[in-house]
Amino acid sequence: MRHTLFFILSLGLLAGCASTSPSPSRSGPAAEPAVRAEAPQIVDAQEFLVFLETLEQDLEAGEPRELTRLEKRRVEELSNELRGMLDGVETVDQLNNNAKTEVFNTTQELWATVIGRDEDQVICRREHRVGTNFKTTRCRTVSEIREDQRSAGRYLRTRGPGPMPVDAR
Repeated sequence: MRHTLFFILSLGLLAGCASTSPSPSRSGPAAEPAVRAEAPQIVDAQEFLVFLETLEQDLEAGEPRELTRLEKRRVEELSNELRGMLDGVETVDQLNNNAKTEVFNTTQELWATVIGRDEDQVICRREHRVGTNFKTTRCRTVSEIREDQRSAGRYLRTRGPGPMPVDAR
């Protein structure tokens, strides 16, 4: 199980967009010490595909935790998506930036599903920089995105409905 969790923490580095590394919190008598995220192992695409098979076998054995039927189905869907994205690819460097971001996001969703917590899931988006045609990759956790949405909602509620549009007759 420790081997599986170590790889789960290093999945983000596969896609080259690991600006934020998630750190799961675990508790209870069966919890192992947290896996150190300071020295994740960078794996090539083929090693990662082998890891996906190992992960699926571990999940069938109930490691690192027992998944619901829905979670198992989602893990299978995400694993198949990742296999499709990495088919014929030796390294992630062969992918364009949009594909790298997609691999990273799918990997993060897989991690969140396996661990059972989506608050630490990192979602990256390719966005245009204002005033340029250049795109940058912006990565934020699900909890940061939710807080931004709550903050925007509070702002709109306190601001009121705003001015009424003028009837253009």
